Amino acid sequence: MNSNNTEESKAGRQATAADIDQPYVLFLVGARLNRLTWPGRIRRINQAMSAMQRELLARPELGCARIENWAGLTTVSVQYWRTREQLLAYARSSDSEHLPAWREFNRRFANDKAFGIWHEIHEVSAAHGLYVNMSPLGLGRACHLLGDRTDQVLSRA
Repeated sequence: MNSNNTEESKAGRQATAADIDQPYVLFLVGARLNRLTWPGRIRRINQAMSAMQRELLARPELGCARIENWAGLTTVSVQYWRTREQLLAYARSSDSEHLPAWREFNRRFANDKAFGIWHEIHEVSAAHGLYVNMSPLGLGRACHLLGDRTDQVLSRA
């Protein structure tokens, strides 16, 4: 899989394709602000998530290939993992930033309905991305870290 496959058309349109033909895990995680609350509570959750993400990016052997974040009333972190086993091992490891942060969240905030925490795990066997007139994001940036081949797909677009 690769994303650096760019072609410029006569009209000046630029497109990049990303393909992956091997299994990987798409992990979506985030929080939603349900009502205004003390900013310190939100800051603590943001700090914990930032610490986890710094750890994952600094230690690629843990299995997380790419992270992208979007913030708003609902925050979303899109993470590309090599395997489900690596994701779950990280989540359960007492040596990681995650488990102590999760325990702290449950101790302090689990009953605070001002915000919620959510996640989804998607096991994917193949994927395709197309980015027209923009730089790749998501799969397009993660694919060279996850996979092994490049396909030119502009003829299909």
